[in-house]
Formats: sequence, structure tokens, C-alpha cells
Amino acid sequence: MPVPLRQSRRSRPGLAGARLRERFFAERWLIRIGSGRAVKLTPAGAAALRDLLGID
Repeated sequence: MPVPLRQSRRSRPGLAGARLRERFFAERWLIRIGSGRAVKLTPAGAAALRDLLGID
């Protein structure tokens, strides 16, 4: 049975989100909470995002 195109590849927004998530974990801006999918923004991550986005 053929797989629909939507299921056979990631969407561009999904790929961008995955890359951001990978980078945030590499920079230790995000940490996992428990063994599920929940994550938490670290203080370093909050500071970095404020700087990147120009938020006071």
C-alpha cells in the first residue's frame, strides 16, 4: 500500500522545528523533564532567546 506524500516526508516547518530543538538541546537551552516529551527552558535559554529576539 503506498504511503501518502504527507507521511513520506517531513514538512519544512516540521524540519525547521526539529533543527531548532536539536540546537536548543545542544546549547543546553532546553532540558527534558522525566522520560516523556516534556521539556523546560533553562535560565540560560531564556536569556539567549531574550538577546536573540531583542526582548527586554
